[in-house]
Amino acid sequence: MREGQFVIHCESDGFGESWHAFAVEGLPASCLTRANSGESEVFLLMIEEEEWGSLSLREEEFYSISKIIDGKEESFAVFFCKEIISRVGGRCYLYAAIEYSDVLIISILDAWEKGIRINWRNLSGSYGPAWLSNCAKRGGENGWIQNYVSENVLISSAGLRSHEDFYCYLGESFFGYKGYAGRDLDGLREVLLANKNEKLVVSLIDAPRVFDFLLKISGREDYFRLFESALMDAGIRLIP
Repeated sequence: MREGQFVIHCESDGFGESWHAFAVEGLPASCLTRANSGESEVFLLMIEEEEWGSLSLREEEFYSISKIIDGKEESFAVFFCKEIISRVGGRCYLYAAIEYSDVLIISILDAWEKGIRINWRNLSGSYGPAWLSNCAKRGGENGWIQNYVSENVLISSAGLRSHEDFYCYLGESFFGYKGYAGRDLDGLREVLLANKNEKLVVSLIDAPRVFDFLLKISGREDYFRLFESALMDAGIRLIP
């Protein structure tokens, strides 16, 4: 019998049950709501059971969904089971209010596990938060300690679209593919201080364009100055 790729956990107090499943379909790519407030949207989910009759979901209960990647469970969704509609051929169909869902996180991790080199620049900007989350988890496993790709880092705003793009770019510029340099200025400062290197030099290519881009994504005229301060606080020498 093939092993299920997904694990469904009951999150309600006093139950703690879990089941394996072959497939889960119908989750939104990204969603964060209050599933039991009446304000959340309802989605049609299909869960293919590992074994006929093994999935004992109950209505009016919360469940989390994880995918097994590289031998570990990676949680990526929580739903509230509003109504079980039907069980057909080992598939359970239900109406579910989604409390949390991030399928994009799993799609990136799945590609990484299979050795597929994907580039955040080639993806829709909606992948940015998921890319940063995965890189943060990877970087946080060793207290943010990572290897600098060079002691001379070039920073440009060319081709960047958003706040998330900027921090994906910084992580890769400093630490290479899958590198993480925070997702805001406080995070950037924390990561750089953890990897302090007083030989590191950052060159800003066309500083006025970088200033304009940071103003656009933040709405703050002081964001460029605060960015420079975060670098200098970590002992990095700046070349305008």
